[in-house]
Amino acid sequence: MAGPEAPAAGSRPVAPAPARSGLPRSAETGGLVVAAWAVLTGVLVLGGRAVLASPGVTATDRQVTAWLVAHRTAALDEAMRAVTWAGSWVAALVVVGVLAVLVATRRIGVLPLLVVVVGWAGELAGVALVKAVVQRPRPPASIRLVLVHGWSFPSGHTAVAVVMFSAVAAIICLLVHRPAVRIAVCLLAAAVVGLVAFSRIELGAHWLSDVVASLVWTPCWLLASTSLLTRSAARQPRSDVAVAGGDAGNERWWARAALACVVVAVGVLLGFAGRRSIVLAILTAVAAAIVAAACFWFLLNRGVLRWLALAVALLVPVGVIVLLAADRLLWVVGLVVVLLATAAQAARTALRPPITAWGLQVEDVPPPGRPFLVMNPRSGGGKVARFELAERARALGAEVVLLEPTGSDIQQLARDAVDAGADLLGAAGGDGTQALVAQVAAERDVPFLVISAGTRNHFALDLGLDREDPSRCLDALRDGVEARLDLGEVDGRPFVNNASFGAYAEIVDNPAYREDKRGTALNTLPDLLQGRRGAHLTADVDGTLVDAPQALLVSNNPYEDGDLLGAGRRARLDGGMLGVISVRVDSARQAVGLLNHAHSRGLQRSVARAVTVSADTDSIPVGIDGEAVRMPSPVHCTVRPGALRVRLPRDRPGVRPPQARWDWAALWLLARGHTPDPAGSAAEDRRGSEAARDERTGESARPLVPEPRADGGDAHGSDIAVVEHAAEDDGQR
Repeated sequence: MAGPEAPAAGSRPVAPAPARSGLPRSAETGGLVVAAWAVLTGVLVLGGRAVLASPGVTATDRQVTAWLVAHRTAALDEAMRAVTWAGSWVAALVVVGVLAVLVATRRIGVLPLLVVVVGWAGELAGVALVKAVVQRPRPPASIRLVLVHGWSFPSGHTAVAVVMFSAVAAIICLLVHRPAVRIAVCLLAAAVVGLVAFSRIELGAHWLSDVVASLVWTPCWLLASTSLLTRSAARQPRSDVAVAGGDAGNERWWARAALACVVVAVGVLLGFAGRRSIVLAILTAVAAAIVAAACFWFLLNRGVLRWLALAVALLVPVGVIVLLAADRLLWVVGLVVVLLATAAQAARTALRPPITAWGLQVEDVPPPGRPFLVMNPRSGGGKVARFELAERARALGAEVVLLEPTGSDIQQLARDAVDAGADLLGAAGGDGTQALVAQVAAERDVPFLVISAGTRNHFALDLGLDREDPSRCLDALRDGVEARLDLGEVDGRPFVNNASFGAYAEIVDNPAYREDKRGTALNTLPDLLQGRRGAHLTADVDGTLVDAPQALLVSNNPYEDGDLLGAGRRARLDGGMLGVISVRVDSARQAVGLLNHAHSRGLQRSVARAVTVSADTDSIPVGIDGEAVRMPSPVHCTVRPGALRVRLPRDRPGVRPPQARWDWAALWLLARGHTPDPAGSAAEDRRGSEAARDERTGESARPLVPEPRADGGDAHGSDIAVVEHAAEDDGQR
């Protein structure tokens, strides 16, 4: 994952553009948010007192409640009991937990989660304060259908529903770009909020004016807090805390917040579960082990055994939830999970490596004179036509060639263009198309432009390019910067992401895979896992032998291994090294061992300059950037450091720092105000970069020895995910 621009030696520093997901400056913004909350809460207090002093409003409240009570039905009452749950704190915890997972998996930035947490905290504090000041009695206990306590004005459930379902609608609108879907989601969220508000009146928990006050006050509070937080974040440069790691003061507070959340989580567990907390821990561990074993059996077997294993994997978590609910501990577990997820995110923010450990070295360059672009109109479900990429590129002075369905010699087109005077080559398509054009660009030493018009575009992901709107990649033709990146090769064939051997390559090589990907994979895996199909592989990783891996992934620079959430991203693309991930799991016990890092042989990580893969057959299938290719054995994988000049737009919205490894000692030092030694976290990246630089300059490179991994790695599950999902379904295939 290429980061913000760290200027190369002899190059002018490039001013970074504003980041989308930056965090606001704490002091000034915090004061403004508190001031806005105080003003709005004061207005709500005045409104509550005005309601109590108005005979007309109170009379209307009584009339509406009396009418609803008179028209109650058993079905309506049960429906409203179910609907009102959507405004409870349990539902709020679920929403916050989902948002925390989205943040942790990098689907959204930290800012949306911060906005929701601040909005919820302000709502809780505001409602509690106004209830205590106004002290309006609730409707008579004789008509209430739910258990309630405290004062009536305003409605807390309604306020929670406004905050949470506004957040849900906003996040979905961020992730989905179809206008019709966005409108439908917003209407559905508004309908749910309205139903929650109605349920509070129908169930006899609140008066009409209580819910109206919440429906008016809560959106105003959300609008004010969100505006202040987002405006503050927009003013920060990309190199600020949210991306580059921040200053020591912010890191220390993030570390303290992480430790505080862990302490609170333990306190909640012990305080509300008591001795049962031990049972909870054992139950969770046993359930996780059973699910892991069942998933392995699902992949290993066919027929009845497979579906029994799937049933076990699905029913065990359901059974755990039922047991927790019966023991009234479900909310405790939910709260603990949310607190621990918040602690994990805060810890990762505190321990983010400095920009010098991962920032991409770039330099200013003038616009190209004769850019030449190859576009695959079938990639990504037709992104070339949908985003009018060809028309926009031609308007910027580029020559564009659309690939024919019958197939074209992409590399010959690129070579002919350079011979005719093209001074930049670009490709709009999947990673397979990108790699072919990139090889020509490296051969002729001309810049290469990546246009993210494929299905997944892992290369564009690691460069921080906008994968939702590939037209933004064309900005590099007007105002761009240039970086030198590495290029991987498999027996002379280039790859920008990875080359996979073993299970994945065998599956993709199956002729039936194109028509039925899921079915082919499930039908092939049992034979591959049990050794009844596929070649016996042996990998020589810089002199270290890896025997009989079921899956082997060789990547152009290593994938992140800080934790599960770093799966699928590379912190650097200019480290001059290959990343190697090998997987072998022979039994359910080993599959369970991967969960707690106990099975070091099952999953191994290393870095190397060269990898040779041998087999007991004359040829083996290789998945090269998602393309199935059969190659003669042995297969040699190498990396060409700094071989590729990549032209990038100055503003890259996908730029994000790598995931930090969880380090209790470093977190504790930060929380105490000390600065931990950064050498351990960034040493490997620095050594790789220095090795690449030495190789480019002709100096003797220091050997990069893989660090011993007695615990079997940092994120076993993530590594398997990398192997399974590393492919790019390119329309050119």
